[in-house]
Order: sequence, then structure tokens, then C-alpha cells
Amino acid sequence: MESLEILCGSKERVHLMRFFLLGSETPHDLSSLVKKTSLERILLKKEIKTLLLSGFLKTKIYTKEEIKKGVKTKEKGEGYIINPNFVFLNEFKSMLLSSGELSEGVLISRLQKLGTISTVILSGVFTGGGEVDILIAGEKLKKEKIEEELTRLGTVLGKDLSFVILDNDEFVYRQMMFDRFLREFLAGDIKVLRDTQKYIKEV
Repeated sequence: MESLEILCGSKERVHLMRFFLLGSETPHDLSSLVKKTSLERILLKKEIKTLLLSGFLKTKIYTKEEIKKGVKTKEKGEGYIINPNFVFLNEFKSMLLSSGELSEGVLISRLQKLGTISTVILSGVFTGGGEVDILIAGEKLKKEKIEEELTRLGTVLGKDLSFVILDNDEFVYRQMMFDRFLREFLAGDIKVLRDTQKYIKEV
């Protein structure tokens, strides 16, 4: 068992805490959490109770939209969100989002086995930036394997990651053509993990 699992009680609790740390301010009810985290309802209720008692989570009444018999309805419900006033929030965020398989060194190491990786840039859920979470560029890329690796990483995070995988030639071409997506992505809140070709002039 990993140190974090020992410290936090279980791998399921670590998974749930990461989900909320990377989430938005939108509350999630129990049914939503079952779908998004793939945790069993009984176990989920137990872990939520513990996180509420600790002050890590809090409840919030919100309006949720549902479609019943083809008709969109709105109704009040109780959901769970991370407590921004939790005393150790920053410490847990730093620890849970930079350890084990989520550490930058481990991510780079795993990707290097899947091609000649020149560029790895984080955004989105990792930095609070835009819609794309990871951009990867390189040569001789095993794109299907990289997609599998990033999907697996998303499972660890409890999130469906959005990513872009480019060959080096396409990356350079898009830069030369002032590609709108690439320009806006690089101008956003990003974290450069790897840039062996010095493609990123300003970070």
C-alpha cells in the first residue's frame, strides 16, 4: 500500500479527494459521483461521510437539471463540494496531485517509452487553464499507446483528460502559421514539463 493510501485511509479516498481537488465549484450528488468516480455507492457514502467530518468536503444545495421522459426538469438537490476553508487544503493539494503516478518524473518516464518525446505541456485541470489538459509533441510516436496512457492517468485522477498529440513537424508548422488553437494554448496558464527542441520561447 502506498504511503498516501496509508495516510488517507484507502486508495478509494485518495481517488475521491483527487477528484474534488481537480473539480470545479459545481456540486456533485451521490449518483453523479458514482458515475464519475466509478466507486461503489456504499463505499462512496462511507468515504464522503469521513471527508465531511474532517472538513475536507461540505454540502451545498443546488439546482440540478435532469431529463425525464424527454422533458428537461429542474429541481433542488444536495451535493458535495470541496471546502475552500479546509485548513490543510493547499498541503493536501500539493501532496495528492504530485505523488506516485501523478508525479511529473513518472509521467515523463512512461511517455518516453512511447516515442521520442520532445514536448510535454500541462494546462487545464493541472493549472486551472483552458480546455486542453495535456499537449504532447514528438517523433515516432505510438499515438494509440499514448492515448491509452493518458486515459489511464485520467482514471487515476478521476477525470476524463483532454489531450492533443502532435508530430514535431505539425507542431512547428502550426507555430509558423500562427495556428489559433496553439497560440491561445501557449498564451494560457501552462506548465512546460519538457521542451527539448526549444519550441516554447516563453514559459
